[in-house]
Amino acid sequence: MRNEIAVVNNTAGYAPALANGNVELSQGFSVPVGFLKGANVVNVVHAAGTGSAVIITFGGTFGLADTAKIVIESNLTSRQKFVKAYTVTITSDLIGATAAATRTNVANAFKNKFLREINAGLLDYPISTAVVSGAANNVLTITQKGKAQAGISGSGYSDGAGTLVKTSVAFVPSNGTAADLKLKGIKASDITSASYDTVKIDLSIDAAIPFIDSKGVIVKELYLFVVAGRGAATKTAIDAF
Repeated sequence: MRNEIAVVNNTAGYAPALANGNVELSQGFSVPVGFLKGANVVNVVHAAGTGSAVIITFGGTFGLADTAKIVIESNLTSRQKFVKAYTVTITSDLIGATAAATRTNVANAFKNKFLREINAGLLDYPISTAVVSGAANNVLTITQKGKAQAGISGSGYSDGAGTLVKTSVAFVPSNGTAADLKLKGIKASDITSASYDTVKIDLSIDAAIPFIDSKGVIVKELYLFVVAGRGAATKTAIDAF
């Protein structure tokens, strides 16, 4: 049961207006103007966001029978913390003509481990991509699934002369993407724009609003998604009621 409501308005030129004591916030959804009087209204402009990523740079010299390990941790897709170690043992088929070639082979061996799980379509898997790049093809970037929530972290280890140096890409939350709307309960069929501004309204009410999964709950927050670029004007109009 939520104590919030999320609605979407797909009208490009939408502006909230008062009619018969009610304000229509989206097609078919209105609230009494009294609920909006004095309400705190915040406009959050659309942002694509940046998913957190673990970057492993492979260096040094990996020798036959050495072991390399990457550990990934995440609370992204489950309340139970995801912790998994991925291990590559350096076999003869990974030893290249040069140390650099071996590093590339080891990086790709790890990449393939992640890709197998990504391609398996596991619902609770927190990783969306694993890519080997860099001028020497020795940099493995492991990126989280989605950008609405943080994220993943990790570390690298080798028991030989090879090295796994970890850096990170910081998580920046998305706002107004399709994934954000879905998390708030908006049906996929109602999401018709590529990007939205989010107008968050702290409602001033003392009675329950029956709405989807908030039935019987006194709703305190309303998330109004409007087409990107309309958020500021929408906030100004609501503040004026």
